[in-house]
Amino acid sequence: MRNRDFMSRAVWLAVLAYALQIYCDFSGYSDMAIGCARMFGFHFERNFYMPYLSKDITEFWRRWHISLSSWLRDYVYISLGGNRKGTIRTYANLMITMILGGLWHGASWNFVIWGALHGFALAFHKFWRSKTKGTTVIGLALLSWLITFSFVTLAWVLFRAQDWSTMMTVYGKLFFVNPMGATWYYHAAFTAIGWTIIGHIAGSLRTADELVFFKTPYSYQAAFATITVLLIIYVFAPTHVSPFIYFQF
Repeated sequence: MRNRDFMSRAVWLAVLAYALQIYCDFSGYSDMAIGCARMFGFHFERNFYMPYLSKDITEFWRRWHISLSSWLRDYVYISLGGNRKGTIRTYANLMITMILGGLWHGASWNFVIWGALHGFALAFHKFWRSKTKGTTVIGLALLSWLITFSFVTLAWVLFRAQDWSTMMTVYGKLFFVNPMGATWYYHAAFTAIGWTIIGHIAGSLRTADELVFFKTPYSYQAAFATITVLLIIYVFAPTHVSPFIYFQF
């Protein structure tokens, strides 16, 4: 039982860490490309806008990989008819678009299922919005965010797993969790990640001129971010340098 609990915690940590890794990996080198282009006088639009803060899956795809999602919307979804040919056709167009988006990442059933899951989620959200007339219950905002983040994070398992057997093994171990008794590096890792996310949000809000809760000078924010990043490196430092994840696509 103790060994199973340890493995469950490790798998949950791995899934959450991969969600953070793929965001930092792709968003990071997108920012590097934008910055390098700016040095030569080219102005590229941002490719990510804090996607893990999305409160629904539609909002997520407006914030995640904006260049790809915009292309899929303009040249696949709208070309198929968008939402102009009835409800059922709209849902079908969303499914087709996202399945093709999955295949864009690789010719594998994992990517097909990953795309289909997101297509189904987008269709369900559109159906839900039509039934609720677009109303938003403020008290449910946190729950909406939690559901969206959980769905996206769990779907990344399909994105990362090398084969069906690995995927099923990971999902099978995710739901046997005993959070008590975790070793110190689990607490350190989650604390570092949490504070780093808070620092990222604070910096983005300052950039967006929407800063409300964070009044500390920028120098303190930079020092704070540096310390937390160093702590993450200390806990998770790899023994070798890995290439960017998206270089394979």
